[in-house]
Amino acid sequence: MSRRRAMPARPHPRPRAAMTRGRLTLALLLAPGLLWLGAFVLVPVGFLVVMSFWTSSIFGTVPDFSLANYRRFLETPLYAELLLKTLRIGIVTVSLDTPELGF
Repeated sequence: MSRRRAMPARPHPRPRAAMTRGRLTLALLLAPGLLWLGAFVLVPVGFLVVMSFWTSSIFGTVPDFSLANYRRFLETPLYAELLLKTLRIGIVTVSLDTPELGF
């Protein structure tokens, strides 16, 4: 006679209403932070990137696509020196502050 092994009991799935309620709660909890992030970080950074392609003159900024700003940045030694100084300061700051995170 063959004996069948008993299958382990499967946990009951959560009811659909409970899953929907949980997702709604999660969305409501995340919404203020995501709105704040979008309004005060992502939108200004996006605008900064778009404006970096515009042309500037003494009379103002013209919304005209141009890579002149990036060409000037790469060709001028002062900008390379400032970029290296900024990266050095950032690396030193992070390396000095990282041990403090453990305490």
